[in-house]
Amino acid sequence: MIREAERDKWGMDQDAVIGDQLARAGITAYVLLDAEPEGGILPTSIGDVNEVFVGSDGNIHNVVLRWNPNKQAPDGSTGYYDFETWDRSSQKIVPWTKGPDIPPMRRGDAEGTTYLDPDYIQSRKLLDLPISDDQEEILRDYLEAHPDRYDRVKQLEKTVTVLNQPPKTSE
Repeated sequence: MIREAERDKWGMDQDAVIGDQLARAGITAYVLLDAEPEGGILPTSIGDVNEVFVGSDGNIHNVVLRWNPNKQAPDGSTGYYDFETWDRSSQKIVPWTKGPDIPPMRRGDAEGTTYLDPDYIQSRKLLDLPISDDQEEILRDYLEAHPDRYDRVKQLEKTVTVLNQPPKTSE
């Protein structure tokens, strides 16, 4: 039997909390690239988490779900979720080349940009964002050289999330 996800007093599980926070930030859809628990449990019994995703804005974002004891919750109580977030699109990422096998999203100081990363390119395609001819060629060459990565493409397809936009509120 699959264990049901923990829900908070507002009836949301971790995915719903993250989706709500992203929608409030104007992200309408995203593809999850990586997620790691931070190791803590928030006061609502939901675990804190660090996620990396490509958003509908075409940028790579890193978010960490946290708890803010001073933030007003939707029901008027004090204490609610908060995000530590930053745009990682300018971070250098080692691109895949036809030479030595360099896994996608390997971070480092080497030359290269997000623009050349196969997971980033595939995520843009899944979000119906434009990609260049160069990016299309990089993705095609990469998948031809690594047919086992088609499983990763299927995994990325499963992480596409389209969010309902909440009404705009003043915060």
